[in-house]
Amino acid sequence: MNRILLERAARSMLLAHIFLSLFGLVGIVLMAPHPEIWNDWTLLAWLFPLAIAHGGNLQIILGAGAVLAGGILLAGRRAMFIFFTVSVTLSLLFEFTGTSFGWPFGNYEYSEMFGFKVFDKVPPVIPLSWFAMGFASFAVATVLIRTWLGSTSLWPSVLLGSGMLVAWDLVLDPAMSHPNLLLQY
Repeated sequence: MNRILLERAARSMLLAHIFLSLFGLVGIVLMAPHPEIWNDWTLLAWLFPLAIAHGGNLQIILGAGAVLAGGILLAGRRAMFIFFTVSVTLSLLFEFTGTSFGWPFGNYEYSEMFGFKVFDKVPPVIPLSWFAMGFASFAVATVLIRTWLGSTSLWPSVLLGSGMLVAWDLVLDPAMSHPNLLLQY
């Protein structure tokens, strides 16, 4: 794929990801707790259950696709293939271990909201989200390290990026599993 097509693909997937993120936010904050808003609208009454069933997965897939395409442009095909393979494999392994044995994160399981699960335990979009947020965290950390130190250094970028990724997870997990949440993930 040539560079221009890759840039267009990355931009298109990112815009679709942002749209679905905003649409999902409106759905969770406004539409789910107030069905009277959309029940009388034929299109919204059809769209809302469809979005609940597939919107989250599609949002993650589009985000991961945008990161993959953008990462190929920034780091090259080989580096992104390695990063993608390692991050998806490790996250799937840790998520499977966590959902099967409760280690290292404690006991948890994913609801049926995500649909299909690898080994009947882990939705495939979960490792994709770890990949996307992992590379995004590393990229932002690299820019910050370059700004602070005046040069790019791998290990400070890895450490800062890892800290950013852990911070994301520490915010996301309680939010996605809160008992007062209308939709349980």
